[in-house]
Amino acid sequence: VNRPCNCYGRLKDESCWGEGGYEGFLRRLKEQWPEESICRVQHMAPHPENPRAQWLLPIKKPCKCFGDLQNRKCWGEGGYEGHVRSVEKRYKKLYLESKARRGGKIKVSDADRAEAEAAVKAMELERRRAEAARRYEILRKRETAVSLKTEPANDDHKLPAKPPPPKKELKPDSPSKNAKWIPGYWHRTGGRWHWISGWWRVPQTDVSAGLTVKTNVPPPPRRRKKMRRRSRAVAGLVWIPGHWHWHRGKYIWIPGHYRVPPSPHHIWRPPRWRRVPGGAVFVPGAWVLP
Repeated sequence: VNRPCNCYGRLKDESCWGEGGYEGFLRRLKEQWPEESICRVQHMAPHPENPRAQWLLPIKKPCKCFGDLQNRKCWGEGGYEGHVRSVEKRYKKLYLESKARRGGKIKVSDADRAEAEAAVKAMELERRRAEAARRYEILRKRETAVSLKTEPANDDHKLPAKPPPPKKELKPDSPSKNAKWIPGYWHRTGGRWHWISGWWRVPQTDVSAGLTVKTNVPPPPRRRKKMRRRSRAVAGLVWIPGHWHWHRGKYIWIPGHYRVPPSPHHIWRPPRWRRVPGGAVFVPGAWVLP
């Protein structure tokens, strides 16, 4: 939730939060996200010592909880306000203990030290997740806005005005909880029609939250089949190498195909399977800037 810092001190200001103030913003947040998704917001809290400073404390809950701030099942006793007070109290305690430890006034147990370090790491992880989600949203909008304008056909390739019928292709199982299937389509470039195969668009939030496919079977070795060298690259398209995909309880090979990049400056980061104890986790591919 990216808003100017002074907005968090004016929760009813519609110029900051839109119609209905902060409460209206939370209602719209619920409408934008599915109920089963996890929403992460940052709560503005006063600094325990410096009156001019503010804390941004991370709050992570199912999105449906932000639509009912009095739901005890989501927030516990006292609803949202009670949960916020407990979060402020916890971080204030960790801050004071950390300050006292640095000053040598008190000795902190290993358990408290580990808790304080974990809290700091959690705040840094939330910041990185928010930044990754923001960058992914920018890339997603750019990819969606890619124009499919056709180029004039060359004399050697007189193409019909309409593309050929769509190809029948396999729709593999979803690689994550909130992935969206993008069907294949014909794309005209360089005086030819090129088939852009369908693919799964995986939200960065699914990757950060560990919602991608996990298997207890390690993936097969990557195929090293020798392919006939292409005479030239296709203008405006990028060749995506094939990869292993988990489908109906087994691995299947997704052949290489062309895809339209969000911009000429983007490069493709291929998907991979990350080994973990007891199996492997799928890390989807993505367009990235070098």
